[in-house]
Amino acid sequence: MPLPSSKLRTDIAPVRPARLRRPRVGLIALALVVLAGLASLLIRKPVPPPVVPAYTPRQAQTAQEHINAVRAALFQPAAQQSPSPRSAPAADTPTVQHVRQAHGPDLVRLQLSQADLNAYFATNPQVKAMLATHHVQAVQALLSAPRGITVRATMLRGGHPYNIQVETTLRADPKTGLQVTATGAQVGRLPLPPALLAAQASKLAAQITAKMQGRLPLVLKDVRVQGDHLVLLGVPRGPKPG
Repeated sequence: MPLPSSKLRTDIAPVRPARLRRPRVGLIALALVVLAGLASLLIRKPVPPPVVPAYTPRQAQTAQEHINAVRAALFQPAAQQSPSPRSAPAADTPTVQHVRQAHGPDLVRLQLSQADLNAYFATNPQVKAMLATHHVQAVQALLSAPRGITVRATMLRGGHPYNIQVETTLRADPKTGLQVTATGAQVGRLPLPPALLAAQASKLAAQITAKMQGRLPLVLKDVRVQGDHLVLLGVPRGPKPG
């Protein structure tokens, strides 16, 4: 005999479809991802500020002379120099060195020390003015084998200093002269998104290669870091066909 409608149970909870609970699972997963990202930022070490020592006038002059010698070898017809023996001690190796090859043209070896680069950044008036226009207060270059250069800088934005680090590798390119590839970048504790990093690196590389392309009297064969020196190896470019 069926029960009267007044005695039917009404405290039974309705069954909710499983699909209605999926958004909650998605929100929990998103929250976990956000927490993991925040934890990684807290664990990640902040970029240290660049270390810029006080350079003496003599150190500044020496760095400028070395930069000028390498620049002249890269962008001006190579001067005739006596080839240096291949076994010359590293301590006595000049900034620009012509090494006699058993076959083919002399090998031109250019080198700049890490100290030369940093002294040039810190003391050259033109470089300092260019950095100031971009609100950069200090720059430090760190060389690492086999072809790495890490640049640390302090930039002022909105009255607050930010420490920035960009990691790059250099390779010789027979067509453009030099290939620059950014492998990582960080602002404070925050890594730069790969897409933005690639865009900025491409812009920098285009600026560098635009100055070199078609003007280098040398065909670069190799770029490497040896100890605390950046070394470029090349051979004189042959005459253009008439």
